[in-house]
Amino acid sequence: MKCTALTYLLFWFSCVAFAEPLKVYGYDLDYRLQPSGEGHYHAFIQALQARGVAIDLTVVSLVRALRAMEEEPAACNFPATINAVIRSYPQFANIPLLTGDPVDAISLRVLTRPEDPVITDMQQLAGQRVALWNGLDPDAFLGNVDAVVEQTPNESVRVRMLDARRLDVIIGFVPDVLVVADALNLPPPHFAEELALYRDEGASIVCRVTPENEQALSHFNEVLAEMKRSGELRDILGPFADIVETVDP
Repeated sequence: MKCTALTYLLFWFSCVAFAEPLKVYGYDLDYRLQPSGEGHYHAFIQALQARGVAIDLTVVSLVRALRAMEEEPAACNFPATINAVIRSYPQFANIPLLTGDPVDAISLRVLTRPEDPVITDMQQLAGQRVALWNGLDPDAFLGNVDAVVEQTPNESVRVRMLDARRLDVIIGFVPDVLVVADALNLPPPHFAEELALYRDEGASIVCRVTPENEQALSHFNEVLAEMKRSGELRDILGPFADIVETVDP
């Protein structure tokens, strides 16, 4: 019996200790995940690594992250959802993907200055100066709306341009826009609750399907659930994050 137990423990340790790390391309997000190692999401990844979740993280632009996952058979993106990945990069509609349990909810919103009316219908964007994240296809999000599109590199640029009235509207991710406005000490843009291009999707690690990625994401899910139960995830991600609670089976 002792021999059997020891054999099992050695087998389990070898699987965890020598498992291939998740090759994760993280999106460069102001104040959330940055190449410098700063941001709430970066602290989250470090907490996972400290608990034995094998992650090899490289923070790059959205476009580079999506292309890397298309080109590398075992690559992953974070923070992402399968729906957002396919909508941003339609090539993935024919590539099998899997995802970990959701970390926090994100929405793609249509935001204006707090003193201006909220946008309740996409047709209201006609003739407006609208900022969109580099790498997002304007046709996929605006359709036939005749807006003046400014493709911009990050939320800090968008929030500053909106506050300076160089833009009329931001199409941006929440809570990211709110996190950035708070960090820059600028009035938070607002939005109509009923209008969302993505609504409350649970961001996580999205990967190409491989047996190794399936195993690694299973371990990720276990550690993530414990971080939620303990309150550690809330402490790391801060007050703007909408934590997606894991429902025990």
